[in-house]
Amino acid sequence: MEYATIIEVKYSNGITEMLGWQTGQIASNGSVVGIGISWTPLKADTYQLRAYVLSGLDNPLIYSTVVMSEVTIVNR
Repeated sequence: MEYATIIEVKYSNGITEMLGWQTGQIASNGSVVGIGISWTPLKADTYQLRAYVLSGLDNPLIYSTVVMSEVTIVNR
C-alpha cells in the first residue's frame, strides 16, 4: 500500500519555510521504515514542525492525525 508523508516547517510568525514530502510503500505488516527529510534552518527562530501521512499524492486519503512539535534554533 502506498503512502505519502507531508512535513511542514513554519517560522514563529506562521509563514512556511519548508514543505517536503516522502512517498513509499507500507509493508504488509503495517510498518514503514525511515520516514524523514533533511532540513537546515535559515535563521534563529522557534519553528513549528508538522507531519501527517496520506494514501499518496493523487486523490489522497488521510492515514494519520497531524503530529506537531516545536524546535528553537539559537545563534552560536
